[in-house]
Amino acid sequence: MMKYLYLYIITIFLFKIQNVQAQSVGINTTEPDASAILDIVSNNKGVLIPRLTAVERDSLDNIPLGLTIYCTTSNCLNVYNGSKWKQLCSDAPAAMPPAAPRKIAISLLPQMLRKTKFL
Repeated sequence: MMKYLYLYIITIFLFKIQNVQAQSVGINTTEPDASAILDIVSNNKGVLIPRLTAVERDSLDNIPLGLTIYCTTSNCLNVYNGSKWKQLCSDAPAAMPPAAPRKIAISLLPQMLRKTKFL
């Protein structure tokens, strides 16, 4: 009887280990997205990744493909592509407001059409 009890406990334990490995980790969520290994939910906070100077970044050894850091020298996200660091930055603002529609004065419309040989 004890032999079956041990076998039952080991079987349950193995299923639990397999189940834990297949799950995603969620922070501030009870149902993390199954396609993500880490799902962070927040309406008022961001993710802070490691910040290094260019000298510190360049002194890293055995850099894994896809390693991402914030370079404080260039104020830019850097990603390692397997052979060199790529910078992911630009001078554009993070979010651009939509451009306002251009208004054409009705009184100038006939003059514009004449210049384009429509009239």
